[in-house]
Amino acid sequence: MSCILNNRIPEILNVEGIRKNAKLIKKLRQLPKLNQQQINLATEDVYNLIGVKDILLKRYIYETIININNTQGRNIFSTLADTAQCYKSIGEENLDTNCYLCGYPLLKRHNQVTDHSDPLYPECEHVLPYIYGALYLKLVTNAKEYTQLPLFLKELTQLEYKWSHRACNQLKSQAPFIMINKDLQYIPDETNIKCFLKQLYFGNSTWGKQWRQSVANIVSGGNVNDSWFKESMKKFQPIQQENLLNYINQLTSQLSSQTDGELNFLKSVIIVSFVKYLKANLETKSLDSIKKSITPEVRKYISKAWKNYRTTFQSIIRDTEKLSDEEIGEIYGSDFFESLNEFGKRKIRNSAKGNVSNKRNTDKSRTSYSSVKVINQAKKLRIRLTKNTRNNKRIYKTISQLKEEIKKKLKK
Repeated sequence: MSCILNNRIPEILNVEGIRKNAKLIKKLRQLPKLNQQQINLATEDVYNLIGVKDILLKRYIYETIININNTQGRNIFSTLADTAQCYKSIGEENLDTNCYLCGYPLLKRHNQVTDHSDPLYPECEHVLPYIYGALYLKLVTNAKEYTQLPLFLKELTQLEYKWSHRACNQLKSQAPFIMINKDLQYIPDETNIKCFLKQLYFGNSTWGKQWRQSVANIVSGGNVNDSWFKESMKKFQPIQQENLLNYINQLTSQLSSQTDGELNFLKSVIIVSFVKYLKANLETKSLDSIKKSITPEVRKYISKAWKNYRTTFQSIIRDTEKLSDEEIGEIYGSDFFESLNEFGKRKIRNSAKGNVSNKRNTDKSRTSYSSVKVINQAKKLRIRLTKNTRNNKRIYKTISQLKEEIKKKLKK
């Protein structure tokens, strides 16, 4: 009956160390918005952290960080306790509600069960591991925000929360019941679901033993070795396995229909990398541990997700900024690479006053994001973007050359 619950969350997406550190979360929330220079710096370092080399990906990282910075999207950590999150989204537990994990009835807190450490004490369970719920669904980050959500977001939120027994919740811990397949789509993790129920009903884990003893105290006079009790466990286990699989199937179907798995995975890595990057800078620590957490397997997923989204993103740039593919190549060409700095060499530091200060020289932090404006201005002034070399080879002018021509044109 032995099996091992596998935590399939990539280490880069593991935020438990941050989520449970109230002081750190407070610092992250109070962190002033980054200025343009700091955003450029963060973009360079996150791009190097991810390690997939494509200049358009760097632009995408830049725009994602801009969005996080403007909307305070880095605040992915709820200010409400798990129980309060359940209250707000799906309501209190009641006697008609079964634990969604084991299938047995819940007990009423402060009445049938009063001790928080009791294995059958009701707890609010995150159906998805915390970070997946935060990034793919919608966590109840605060009570006021939830009341203002549109209906479809409230429905997504409600998928993330279920009432469960303490022992069941703690046994499941952060082992997910969903996984991402090779096509970056969400599917039930049947192996984990089956293993969880084996551990709970028949295994030797502490939480499984405590749960069985507590159930036996109610239904069989406390005798876990009673033949009727053992037989009922054997009969009920496959039934609950089917119920749990059906629910997770429903969850993954709705998740896939309302979210883009590939793009969400890509955004998740960028967002969490950025949050961990801010954490490292607040603590003035090296970025090496973050870089190590992006394993070759994770990098392969990132590459696949980006490959599938790249054409779409390129079209967005072309349509919104009225650029041709050749002009996009010019903007993200040699000038851009000149702005790349050695990984982690200079970082955003937390100053003594609690503000974020930038140690990088302004001239050296130059990036080609402003090149978009230069290209557009040159086009308006009818300045050619290309020139002929001595060998009559047609090449694009550098941004600095275009700036000089724009100055001369404006003086006339």
